[in-house]
Amino acid sequence: MAVNIGTAPERWLRGVERLVASMANLLPRNATRARRGRRIPAHWVMQRGPARATAPVDALGGFPGSLRSRNALERTTVAVTSRYLVVGEGTNDGFALRMSDLLSADMVRPSLWSNPGLVVSFQDGAVTSTFALNFRGLARGLSGRYRAEEVLRVLQEQGVQRLGLHRLSGGPSLALPWEEVRVHENETLLWAGRARACVGGWYGAVQRSCRVWLTRTSLLWCCSDGEGVNRLSFSDIAGARDGVSDRIRVSFHQGDQQYDLLFDFDVPAPGLVGKEQRTR
Repeated sequence: MAVNIGTAPERWLRGVERLVASMANLLPRNATRARRGRRIPAHWVMQRGPARATAPVDALGGFPGSLRSRNALERTTVAVTSRYLVVGEGTNDGFALRMSDLLSADMVRPSLWSNPGLVVSFQDGAVTSTFALNFRGLARGLSGRYRAEEVLRVLQEQGVQRLGLHRLSGGPSLALPWEEVRVHENETLLWAGRARACVGGWYGAVQRSCRVWLTRTSLLWCCSDGEGVNRLSFSDIAGARDGVSDRIRVSFHQGDQQYDLLFDFDVPAPGLVGKEQRTR
């Protein structure tokens, strides 16, 4: 269960969630982007230590508290110290991860026309979660290195494992043409409805209002301006987490990489329908 920062008793929190809840008392309560001139509390600056790498980014995917912001923190910042990876410092939705909770990180270029990004996996209580940092603005810093490379170098110096570029991809491939979906048309339909869901982009950055179907073996969804349908087999789902309102985050593996997709339902989270039906 995802814990809304600052609302759950401390005794319910474990691991990363405990850290995030503690951070809520340190970070100023303001909009997602820090207000100009707003000072970060001095005791937090001393605790995290001096920043060794900083950059403007978008955070995408399953970062701590991602359900509150629909899996996206846009136009924010990342800072890496010898103790923490901090994203959105000085904002309502910001979070900090101890270096000891970071499992791995590596660079990946989402497309030939975009800046290299960074994929980070971390220990999230008893499970592993993954998010991506999309670096905004100039691709390279004053050193001439890619900004993602500078952040990765500092993480490696603190002992964070690098996966290896050959093991990473820019995003999952779940789309099927309607002709291939027909092989699933006789599956028992458990629920059907609508939700705002990830339909494309790096780490599900593009979200649209979709039709959603839940069968005994599959989760399927599609939007009106796309072709075909997205299908995720239950056998590939690593876990699901509910959170704010009617939102859930579904984690799954494709190859060696984990992805976290958002489903924001317009109606209560899906359950079994009263009478079993067949997909059409």
